[in-house]
Amino acid sequence: MYNSNNYPQDNVRLKLSDKEIQFLEFASSDMTYKQIATRMGMSMKGIDKIRDRLFQNLDVKSRVGLTVKAVKNGIVSFEKPVFAAVAH
Repeated sequence: MYNSNNYPQDNVRLKLSDKEIQFLEFASSDMTYKQIATRMGMSMKGIDKIRDRLFQNLDVKSRVGLTVKAVKNGIVSFEKPVFAAVAH
């Protein structure tokens, strides 16, 4: 199966919680982890836990790896307006 970007999909979206998907959307922008925590109404420790769980479950080692995996699986698209709504 392929997503709208013609990358093979491995159903990663099905394995993720709503909070994890929201985190991926924000982490794929230029927001800092502190800004993400504020935007999601979470502590830095909570954000660290989500990030570390995603690193392990998606088998990646960096924020860039998370973004690539999210784009390849259609979770994040740089055409979505979510980035325009991010206040700095």
